[in-house]
Formats: sequence, C-alpha cells, structure tokens
Amino acid sequence: MTSINAQVISMDTVVYPLTTKGQSFENYLVSLAWENNPEYKIHASNLNIAAKEVQLAKRAWADDWNIILNLNENNINQKPDPGTTLVNANNFPRYNFGLTFNLGSLITRGLEVDIAEEQINVEQFTADQDKIEIRSEVYAAYTEYNQAIRVLKIVAKQEQTNKDIFDLMKTRFKNGSIDFDKYNASSDGYNRALESLITSEEKVNTARMTIESLIGIPLSLAKFYYDQNNG
Repeated sequence: MTSINAQVISMDTVVYPLTTKGQSFENYLVSLAWENNPEYKIHASNLNIAAKEVQLAKRAWADDWNIILNLNENNINQKPDPGTTLVNANNFPRYNFGLTFNLGSLITRGLEVDIAEEQINVEQFTADQDKIEIRSEVYAAYTEYNQAIRVLKIVAKQEQTNKDIFDLMKTRFKNGSIDFDKYNASSDGYNRALESLITSEEKVNTARMTIESLIGIPLSLAKFYYDQNNG
C-alpha cells in the first residue's frame, strides 16, 4: 500500500498556492499561470454549480411526498336552525388526512443524486488534468527560455570576438599591412556573428513572450513578486 501511495500524484504539489514560500521560481510561474488562467475560474464555478446540483437532487426527495388535508363540507356549510339539532351521518369525520409518495421517483431520485455527485468528480478530475497540462507548458517554456539565454551568451561572446578581429583587420588594412581579401573575410565573419546574435536575441524574446502569455504578466514583474515573497 505504501508503494502504491508513493506513486499517486498529489494535486497540491502540481500547482502550489501562489503565496507558498520556498517554492522554486519555476513552480511560482506555474502558480501564476494557473491563477491567471480563465480555466481556473471556470473550474471553480463549475464545481460550485455541481455542488449545488447535489443539494438540489437531495432536497428533491421532498417533492415526492404529497400531503392531502380535506375538511368535511357538511361541517363547514350546514348550520342547524335555531332551537333544532341537526343530525347528519356525514358530519364525521370532520377532516380527512392523507400522505402519498411517488414510487417512480423513489427509483430515479437516488440515481440523480449519484449523477450529481459524479459530476463533481468529473469537474475535479478535469481541473487536475488542466493543472498537469499547464505545469507541463510552463516547464517547457521556461526551459526553452533558459536554453535561449545560454545560447545567446555564447553567441554574444562569438560576436564580440569577431568584432575585435574585424576592428583589428580594419586597422591593418588601412595601414596596408593586409590585403583586401583578409579584410573582407574578417568583415564577413563579423557580419555572420552579428546575424547570429540578432537571431539569438529574437529567440530569447520569443521564449520570454511565450512564458508571459501563460502567466499573464511580464516575466520581470513575476521575478519581482517572487523575490518579494521569498526574500
């Protein structure tokens, strides 16, 4: 039993509450994405609706019972003449009382309650599935963003190296110490490095915007809030 329980995912650890201290920045982004995702509010509303439907289904048992109360009209309408006594065999009973029950509803009402309760489970399972999916999306986006930054740092160094070489070759070409071919080769190398730098910067920006589309706020602002909560 312990081994089985260890393999069961707790939804509380898939998406932590936003104010949880000590969680990683990556998990904080997951919390932001979940809190700012309209799906979260939809699930919360659907769970409330499902809970109320259970209450309605349970209370509907009262609709299956009918109480009948009839007063004897002879007791209401007939009055004896002054000085006489009215004797009527229909005077009794003074009222009739009855209780009826819808037997057909007895069979279906329990099923209606079960269905309403299962709807709560379905909505909760759907919310749990969405939590897993949104965590996966945020993890993937954050991994791609960090990878793009690492690549950008490498490309930036290469660009700086090629720029230094090009500046040196340009000076030597002006002094006449190298020919045009060497100068042109250094220029081409620098242009390629500059192009790679621009491409890498665009990838970083694209990855950042992907994260921001998930969390709903700028990544820099998310980092600020995270530091405030975990400082």
